[in-house]
Amino acid sequence: MAYTAVMSVLKTLDELQFPCDFQNFQYPGSEIRTLQNNLTFLQKFLKRNPPGIEDLDVRIRETMYEAEDVLDSNLSNFMLNSGSSGWAENNYIPNFSQGLDAVNEKVESIAKTAKERSPHVDPPLLLMPPVPVVSRRNLIVGREKDLKYLKDRLKAASAKLQTVPIFGDRGIGKTHLVQTVYDDPDIVWMYKKRAWVKVSQDHSKKETLVGLLRSLKQIGSGKGQEMTEDELAKRLSRVLRQGSYLIVLDDVCNPEVWDSLKDLFPDGSYSRVILITRRKEVAESANNGGGVKEIQPLDGEEPWSLLQSEVFRYDPCPEDLETTAKRVAENCKGLPLAIVAIGGVLKKAGPKDWEIAASSLTDCADCDDLIDAVMSLSYKSLPQYAKACLLYMGIFPNNYDIRLSKLFKLWIAEGFVDKNEQFNSPEKMAEGCLLLLVERFIVVVTERNPVGKIKTCRVDGVYFEFFKKKANEEKFFHVITDYTDSFPDETWTYERFSIRENIQFADRDKLKLKNRVPTVRSLLFEGAQEQNPLWVHLDFKLLKVLDALKVRFYGFPDEILKLVHLRYLALTYPGEIPEEICRLWNLRFLIILRHRNSKTSEAVSRLPLEIWNLSELRHLQLMGRDLSDPSTSSPRLENLVTLLDVSTHSCTPEILQRLPNLKKLGVRIESPALDVAEDLSFLSHLTMLASLESFKCVVMHPDFASQGASLNPNLSFPATITEISLSGCGLSWDNMKAIATLPKLESLKLRWYAFHGTEWKQEGDGKVFPSLRFLLLEDLNIQLWKASSGHFPWLTNLVIRHCYRLREIPAVFGNIPALKKIELVDCNAFALESAQKIKMDRQSRGYIRVDFHSSRDDHQ
Repeated sequence: MAYTAVMSVLKTLDELQFPCDFQNFQYPGSEIRTLQNNLTFLQKFLKRNPPGIEDLDVRIRETMYEAEDVLDSNLSNFMLNSGSSGWAENNYIPNFSQGLDAVNEKVESIAKTAKERSPHVDPPLLLMPPVPVVSRRNLIVGREKDLKYLKDRLKAASAKLQTVPIFGDRGIGKTHLVQTVYDDPDIVWMYKKRAWVKVSQDHSKKETLVGLLRSLKQIGSGKGQEMTEDELAKRLSRVLRQGSYLIVLDDVCNPEVWDSLKDLFPDGSYSRVILITRRKEVAESANNGGGVKEIQPLDGEEPWSLLQSEVFRYDPCPEDLETTAKRVAENCKGLPLAIVAIGGVLKKAGPKDWEIAASSLTDCADCDDLIDAVMSLSYKSLPQYAKACLLYMGIFPNNYDIRLSKLFKLWIAEGFVDKNEQFNSPEKMAEGCLLLLVERFIVVVTERNPVGKIKTCRVDGVYFEFFKKKANEEKFFHVITDYTDSFPDETWTYERFSIRENIQFADRDKLKLKNRVPTVRSLLFEGAQEQNPLWVHLDFKLLKVLDALKVRFYGFPDEILKLVHLRYLALTYPGEIPEEICRLWNLRFLIILRHRNSKTSEAVSRLPLEIWNLSELRHLQLMGRDLSDPSTSSPRLENLVTLLDVSTHSCTPEILQRLPNLKKLGVRIESPALDVAEDLSFLSHLTMLASLESFKCVVMHPDFASQGASLNPNLSFPATITEISLSGCGLSWDNMKAIATLPKLESLKLRWYAFHGTEWKQEGDGKVFPSLRFLLLEDLNIQLWKASSGHFPWLTNLVIRHCYRLREIPAVFGNIPALKKIELVDCNAFALESAQKIKMDRQSRGYIRVDFHSSRDDHQ
């Protein structure tokens, strides 16, 4: 990735202009200015995305890696041989020019070549393409008969399990067709339980079981691995026997997979399994009498109609483009995915771009060649920064649901995204990049939070292998899937490593890379949690990203304290953090968790005072630890936007006033004091956080017996807050007044004794909870709930769990036009009856879905 590599070196040069306490030196000015000028030109040159520069792209990328090695090595040598007060006291005189002359010479040569080509470069294919306004509904153009077939199969009465096998070529639109039926309101109403799971090529029955139970919301994200395959199967069977169910098994690759899974699905009225595959023999192996369905390519005028709707929407195709555009449609061989993908590329494109697209698709021999050609065009037309972000997603396994909260941090730490004239923060640029990839149908959204924001995603399976191959060609990263004590010899030029089977680096000699080892920039341990003590050798002095949450450290690894270039550090470690960690001046993300079985000490564990000097910090997650009290001269952490898992000791006015741009705060109270009200007094300080958007407070071990009455602290939130989650706080319902009037609050989660008291009487004139869309009540002792018309005007989802005493849901909820779903889990019959009455009363004005579940059914 030449563009990304240039950006990374420029970022390093920018950082050298602003020395911190541990970086009091100057690089030779003339060499640096020459390098910056040439790199700035190459950045603009590459941003144009010019075609036909593959040879130059490789030269730029390799030279940038060399430049970064020189700059980082010089800086690392300086910092590791100097004291915090400067190198002179140790008589260490750094040679900052070492290696720069050779790098400058190569960059000069490349810049000269680029300048010679630049005047002759044709306009690129959609240099910075707009995010296409498309709908996945377009993928079902011409599929009306197929849709009717599927719906009829699902609606037909049957006392036994019916399979619905579907097969067709890659990119034919099988998955999107089934998704349309799966989300159809009639089908949703008919099937009490629905689950969708992507079956990987290296099929694991246990992984499929875990995926099904997660889709059914029977186990949480990241859970299930501790259960045996037999336990998972029994649990799935209990859930499916409760009533009608619809299961989708997507991308099944061979008959043996169905043979291993078919016994999991019990007979029952309206029980269906849709099996999606590319192979006819797999579909036929799953047929139990209803027949199989082949999805055919679009024909006639359908491809042209679909392409027109994607590119021109309601406008006619310009006359000068029509002939070429029809060639593009014809060359897509009736594959909806190819048509929609190429349509996204060609929005607002000129005649030359259309001609390039038509020619690129002309010689495709089969569907696989066509899809690869379309993906190549789609990839080339992406903005340069988006290419790196996309390839990086291949570090995660195929069909793996990637959490955006982690993905965005890694993108930022790697330097792929940053703020610019279009985006005012790296996080906003990351979000814009993801939305572009989603709208291009390259990335699939797999989970959204209660208010509709994307929570997890993955690369579409059709695209995954293509981008994995592309990443390998560019030596972008290497995945280690076998247990080993060294890097494979052929990977010495790679900078990023994803380690699926936890690797054990015993010592430098076993690494087998000798002097090449320091070029490693990123290590991500993505394997299962290591259950035994594991020693990991970390002598990679240029490392920028270290994600080692899956590795158990029982002593703090001293090597980490020498990794002065680290931007992202994630560890699982129970002990004290050494003060030398504050020498890691470039840290953006610091995540230090405890082992699950670690006991939290009642004594407050603080980070060193010097942590306030780490001005680049954006994210701090410190389970069982706190920020230290600042001194009067401690600077503010202007860039810190997230602070998680800290106690109330990190929420004093002295600390909060030094976090002016904090957007997300998570407080975890392990052992509350006898005076619980004093522990919660920090809630009155939150208005100091003028940018706060998300707040979570969890009291882990509240003392219900001694507390007795509910608490009534001075609760106050800034008007910017959009999400609040409380658990174990024991607040009085009177405190709800401070929450109900928040103008931007969209999500409110009240769990396990968050509020204490049998009656919630919501008062207030006009609209109360004016923006709330999601409300969760869980494990509360509430009995009576009163609300008035005008309260909760935009509520769409109401979830009530384990509120055994609640007698009824206020009838006025039937007057909320936006309300779409009421979910009750382990509630009494009176509450369920009130929900059903709300549903019946609203029938003439709009549909409300009511789901009820009892955990007792899981054990039958």
